[in-house]
Amino acid sequence: MFHKLFFYEADIPWILRRSTKSFKDPSECTEELITMLKVNTQVLCLMQQQLCEQSRPFEELKIGYFNQFAKCHIKKLLDIAVCLSETVWSATHICPMLLAYEALMDVLPLIQKFASSESGDFFSIILRNMREAFRKLIGHIKHFIQSNMEKHQDDVAIHPMTCFLICSMKSFGSHRNLVQSTLAPGDNSSSFGHLLYDVITCWKSVLTEHSNIYRADLQRQYIFLLNNAYHFNTKTDGLLDLLLSDTQIIKQHDDEFKLLFRKWIDSYTEEACTPAKSCLNPNCWWGSQRRSLVAFTSKFNKTFDRQKTWKVPDVVLRQIASAGAGYIYTTETLETTVQGFFEG
Repeated sequence: MFHKLFFYEADIPWILRRSTKSFKDPSECTEELITMLKVNTQVLCLMQQQLCEQSRPFEELKIGYFNQFAKCHIKKLLDIAVCLSETVWSATHICPMLLAYEALMDVLPLIQKFASSESGDFFSIILRNMREAFRKLIGHIKHFIQSNMEKHQDDVAIHPMTCFLICSMKSFGSHRNLVQSTLAPGDNSSSFGHLLYDVITCWKSVLTEHSNIYRADLQRQYIFLLNNAYHFNTKTDGLLDLLLSDTQIIKQHDDEFKLLFRKWIDSYTEEACTPAKSCLNPNCWWGSQRRSLVAFTSKFNKTFDRQKTWKVPDVVLRQIASAGAGYIYTTETLETTVQGFFEG
């Protein structure tokens, strides 16, 4: 009776009849799966609400009927959720993974409201799968940085893996509550702060090792390291502490980075300045002093030119800035210029 009054098979969205087996790689169709979850969960919620609002009597009977009617469709939604939670995500799929997990956390409480008691295990399984997949993703990120650090042998100021790490951290920052509270909670070695610290430590280690491609030119090697460290610190300023969260981890990271900076700066200074300083001899005659000053100036200028060429905070910004012209406006001149666009 209720089926005839309220629901027809045509009312069920077609996508609920689609099997998750048709998705060979869920990581490649995340957007479609998220749409399936969100839209069809809302449809079922609205159908339940519509049924209960038809008339107040027999409310328990109607809810019971709906649960029976929607049972197989809820099961399909849970299958989609499990499919997403079991997906193996590569290091280049951080954003799709986090978007999928945000969607799961949005719809699972809604599904749970009208899911049958035998579906209860699904929710704990899905959460466990998500946490396990997230830990695997962290491992994939470290492996991705290690394997790709050596592949890029181009003579660049900022290594692509430094940029990748920064982008990854910004993605995590956009979903900070999800990664810290749901996917990697707690304050032990499996917490997100510890996992991220391990990733940064991995990056520092392989970056230092990769810098050996410049070992024939130690000045360039240290400038390469300083460029990347400076770029990383600048781009993650303010975000890094929020992601690491634990004060002890933050302090450990800061102390280690300061020590590295000091070491690289001292080493660079020694390599860059020693040749120039060796030209100066305060005990020689005036004529010799003049010749040594000329030699000092030549070596100093060579060092300065090298530093000018390599010590750049942002290589992309440097390229863009050199290709265009800049205009500086005061508030008054900007207002006049904008008005001129409209007034002719």
